[in-house]
Amino acid sequence: MKPKVAVVQFPGSNDDHDAQWALKALGADAQLVWHAETELPRGTGAVVLPGGFSYGDYLRCGAIARFAPIMHAVTSFAAEGGLLPCASSEAIHRLRHAASRGSSS
Repeated sequence: MKPKVAVVQFPGSNDDHDAQWALKALGADAQLVWHAETELPRGTGAVVLPGGFSYGDYLRCGAIARFAPIMHAVTSFAAEGGLLPCASSEAIHRLRHAASRGSSS
């Protein structure tokens, strides 16, 4: 059975298809998940939040992403010990930091 990996797509991200391709090349069942979805695919074993935001990291993409409906499912997945590689973990950290400060940007 192939591991199922959700690759979350946001407007302005440009590495989502690259991430999906690489994961499939490694034998994973990589599924693109649009940011407006409210649930991860059933059986998801890992979540990737690709970088490469076309507007630059200085806009604090994690703080902006926290408003996306899919992020409730992603943060629950992370809280339950789900795997979030590299930049995905950074985005969750920034999301939590912005939420704790009550930031709206």
